Amino acid sequence: MAYFPATDISPNTLNRTENTTGHPDLGLTSWYSVEAGERKAQRGARQRIDVPAYASELQGRVAFAWLAMDAFYEEDERIVGHAADSYHRIDIRQTSRHLVVRHRDRIIADTN
Repeated sequence: MAYFPATDISPNTLNRTENTTGHPDLGLTSWYSVEAGERKAQRGARQRIDVPAYASELQGRVAFAWLAMDAFYEEDERIVGHAADSYHRIDIRQTSRHLVVRHRDRIIADTN
């Protein structure tokens, strides 16, 4: 599950619904409809509210519902299945970004 800072989500994309659910470990969850152009996904995103201290990293973050979205992408590649877990495996993805790897003043890699 990927949680995005609410401040990073485009304005007028999320509309809070009246639907809330409870999670035994993470507390109350608010649901949003997600609107993009003429498309609308009911219960397309959720936000944990009033999270316990051990989950404070989730405060102010929003997760999009996997099945409610048309697609998810990492870099420039569509994810089929599930998102990579960087703690257990590394996936190689194509990117359109210019990447530079440096060690102090020395360029180690420079790629497009």
